[in-house]
Amino acid sequence: MTGMPEIKLPYSVEAEQALLGSLLLDNAVLDRVSGLVNEGSFFRADHGLLFRAIRDAVLAGEPADLVTIIDRLRARGELDKAGGPVYLGKLVEAACASANAEAYARTVAEYARLRKALEVIGQAGEALRSREAPVEEVINDMQHRLDGVMQTGMGEAMSFADLLLAGTERLNAIEAARADGRDLSCGVFLPKLQRLLEGWQRGRVYVVAARPSVGKTTLVANIHLAL
Repeated sequence: MTGMPEIKLPYSVEAEQALLGSLLLDNAVLDRVSGLVNEGSFFRADHGLLFRAIRDAVLAGEPADLVTIIDRLRARGELDKAGGPVYLGKLVEAACASANAEAYARTVAEYARLRKALEVIGQAGEALRSREAPVEEVINDMQHRLDGVMQTGMGEAMSFADLLLAGTERLNAIEAARADGRDLSCGVFLPKLQRLLEGWQRGRVYVVAARPSVGKTTLVANIHLAL
């Protein structure tokens, strides 16, 4: 019996490039696509590195444009691995409307799920041919893993290490701005809240939560009037 034929993994370079170009042109796109894709969603490793650099910059409250991302990748020793300055420039030049970014992200995520499903099926086939486990066990495991592929989006939560890195970079950016006499924040009218938050930080999401009827709406309205 001959071995299984090699399966060509599906992907769309065009969708990956369009999504990355949209992110470089409009950082707000990250909020719309972060639940759909992550670094591992990209077929090309250079695209994954570029997505991670953009995401880390935005989470650190910094701009993620062509110049800043080139600098960030160079500092990490990843600029050549991510395609180099010329390739990144071409991504920006060829970028499509950011309004279509979610469609690009869904295409990237769908291909990522398909590749993962093929990987699971291939591993099950290898296990069946080697007879390393009972047939029923292999099939049940494959079905369980395939269910996980379909039920879980490719935009999984960041790891603790990535969160720690993003937080550290954000704090460093605040300290550097303060040392240069710059202010990256918008002041909070409540002194105690100002000290805790270091002001409203650009690119952050703030949640006001409390039990009913304790003044959440009034607080938010006053904050809005004070901005």
